[in-house]
Amino acid sequence: MRALAVALLGLVLAWPAARAATADCSRVRTLGAMERTVSLQGQVLDLREVQPLDRLSASWRRENIHIRYRVALDDCARTGQSMLWVYRMGGPFSVSADGRPLLALEPTAPVKARIFNGRVPALFALPTGARVLDIEIVDMPYLQHGLVDVVVGDAASLVSVRTWDHTALTLVNNTASLVIGVAGFMLLLGWRLRRHDKATLWFGVACLLWGLRGSLYQWFAIDESPMLFEQSNPLLIALTVLTLGMATLHRFGAWSRRWLMAAWIWLAVLAGGFSATVWLGAGGFPMRALTFVIATVQILATLGWLVVLARRGRPSAAVLAAGVAVLVLGALHDIGMVIGFSAPVNWSFLTPAFAVLLVTYGGVLFRSLLVQLATAEHANELLEERVAQKSHELGESYERLRASEAARTRAEERARISREMHDGIGSHLLATLRGVERGTLEAPHVAHALQDGLDELRLIINASDHEHGLFVSAQTWRHRWAPRLEAAGVELRWEIDAQLEHLDLDAHQVLQWLRVLQEAVTNALKHARPQSVSVQWLVQGSALSLRVSDDGSGLAPEAAGAPGRGMNNMRHRARELGATIHWSLGAQGRGTCVEMTGPVQRALA
Repeated sequence: MRALAVALLGLVLAWPAARAATADCSRVRTLGAMERTVSLQGQVLDLREVQPLDRLSASWRRENIHIRYRVALDDCARTGQSMLWVYRMGGPFSVSADGRPLLALEPTAPVKARIFNGRVPALFALPTGARVLDIEIVDMPYLQHGLVDVVVGDAASLVSVRTWDHTALTLVNNTASLVIGVAGFMLLLGWRLRRHDKATLWFGVACLLWGLRGSLYQWFAIDESPMLFEQSNPLLIALTVLTLGMATLHRFGAWSRRWLMAAWIWLAVLAGGFSATVWLGAGGFPMRALTFVIATVQILATLGWLVVLARRGRPSAAVLAAGVAVLVLGALHDIGMVIGFSAPVNWSFLTPAFAVLLVTYGGVLFRSLLVQLATAEHANELLEERVAQKSHELGESYERLRASEAARTRAEERARISREMHDGIGSHLLATLRGVERGTLEAPHVAHALQDGLDELRLIINASDHEHGLFVSAQTWRHRWAPRLEAAGVELRWEIDAQLEHLDLDAHQVLQWLRVLQEAVTNALKHARPQSVSVQWLVQGSALSLRVSDDGSGLAPEAAGAPGRGMNNMRHRARELGATIHWSLGAQGRGTCVEMTGPVQRALA
């Protein structure tokens, strides 16, 4: 009897394991009827048995509501080989078995994570021997339904379901959000090159906001503040719609200070309202509802305005209207899931719809760039034609100006030479002629007068040679006068600075310097009877100095007090050159020194 009792006891203990071994545990099983408890701050509001895809009362969509679903697990779920697949929940949720939190396998989450995002399909490991499963919505539901779909099965059986749902709800959203965010960043980089294009700026901001919203939409572990997390979604949607409207107004030139003021007011309402709901822990659902209503009205108004512009012949408005229409359809579909009009087992279309809008806006932007490029190319062609025409006209004008300038220069040069010859040689020869006619000049005086006239003529000729400057003209004067001085018994001591070659003097200036030189030497020969005459040319910075000194009888006192015609002429020439001139006694009190210093300009290299 004792052995029989032991055998029966072993059979009873082995029965669950034998049943699990013989049952078909490889199939995926949807959890059936379960107990739902709705409580508010510890007070039970509702307790009943429900099926998955459980519809919630509108009065439960507020803060501090806890909705718990409890179901007994079958024998297959207790083997330690089964997993739990939660497709979607109506709000932030926690999951446990026999009071112990389950470990999330995908998406991966920290071990300490206890509250998860109900929008993200998740895979949990069921512990061995688990009997009771609890799934609890721990904050205000964002859907009209609580428990949407929960299945149990082994890992191999859940792969196909998990892969398909993960692709539909997570991979598509994450990829689209990443593309939209990168596109927004690139649009902002492009705007930095075209700061006047405010439409690109605001659409880039809208893309960044929507990329951020898509990333947060799939954030899995939300232990810190479920309320703050849930309120960030409608806030980012409202900001995206606001910046999208600003971009559209700028794109079609309808932006004004009135719209700017309205945008700031709406932004203040958003920031204040959502901050108040998070801080007070109340009013979250009315604020979400108000935000979605205003955002929907705004996007519908934008669509209507684009349709009006398209009917007025704006092709870019028609393209954008198509993109906004797709966004409206996606928004209406997702709003239908939120308010319970359609089952939440469907995909979310809002993020892919925004990707379609991004493509349409990119098409409009690309078309605008092509139009601007074509306009710029046409403008460049016209500009090149105008530049070529103006260049031809300027060339002709330059040739006429150069010919006119050359003619004017020749006329001025002829007038200057005529004036120099008239005032110098002409008056000198006329005086000589009158003296000959009156018989007051003897042959030596006539010869001397003719020599002076010839020297003056040579000075004019040398100074008028534009190919030679002061340096060559001064050296020519030296070679002409050195033999004459030597014949008169006077030694010429000559010193010239090589920097004279680099001075920029015109013919008139060269002539005046040479006339002062010749006048000084002539006066020394006539009045001082010297044995030597010293000539020094010196350049110091921007000043040129000419010094003529002799060792003759010196400057007579009466000459210094009442200068003659020669000295007056030299002073006159110095004033024309902007120079200073003075006379002094030579070295050791003998002879006369004439020194003139004036400003000069160096020639360009």
